[in-house]
Amino acid sequence: MNKKFMIHYHPGTGGFFLTTVFAKLMNIAINTAISDTGDCHDLGQGIWNEVDGINFAHSFDKSIGDLKLMYHPGVNLYSTHAVTPEFIQKNPDIKVIQIGAMPEDYRLITTMFVKKAWPNLWTEEEYNKWVSPYYPPYSRNNIAESELICQDLINDFIITRTPIWFEQHSQLNYAHVINFKTVMGLNDENLVNIVAKITGGKITDDIHDFVREYQQLNKKLYFNHARQS
Repeated sequence: MNKKFMIHYHPGTGGFFLTTVFAKLMNIAINTAISDTGDCHDLGQGIWNEVDGINFAHSFDKSIGDLKLMYHPGVNLYSTHAVTPEFIQKNPDIKVIQIGAMPEDYRLITTMFVKKAWPNLWTEEEYNKWVSPYYPPYSRNNIAESELICQDLINDFIITRTPIWFEQHSQLNYAHVINFKTVMGLNDENLVNIVAKITGGKITDDIHDFVREYQQLNKKLYFNHARQS
């Protein structure tokens, strides 16, 4: 399969999960495990750097001191939090897929971002940026163990990050937009059928099983809590 896709998404929308679904339907060998927190990744420290045909799309450019989007001729599937109009224009062979969302989804997205990703990012240095007199002592497990710290992060990001990201990327020329609710199994759309139509890939029972397992676990862990917040 020579089709090329880039999955573009805000953290917490299930982007690595959707990338895995694309990989499975594109016959890119991958054996992603779903963790007990409902994620499908380890923030690039493991398999996402080792699977042929998948690339994070970014390389660190010393000349600009920042991450830079990179084109790799042998890569058919990219995964990224940031893409530019210039990159889309210069690389028309890559079809960019966005996970789209509505403002009503932002708290759920932010909750999943904090509870899945931030335990991996939480250091004592980061703790010291947020610390208040009411916080427990620093621990790598603060986010899981302290509802106060967890909610502080969520309430900050729901203002300073999530809506801004979606606003900044709303006008990009996407080939397809897949709804966040569809990714998470929160509406009547069938994610597997949608991705199969886009890729032309063959649907198998193991793909259905993988999607069902991910969606059921994440709804159990996050959906009711986020709606009640």
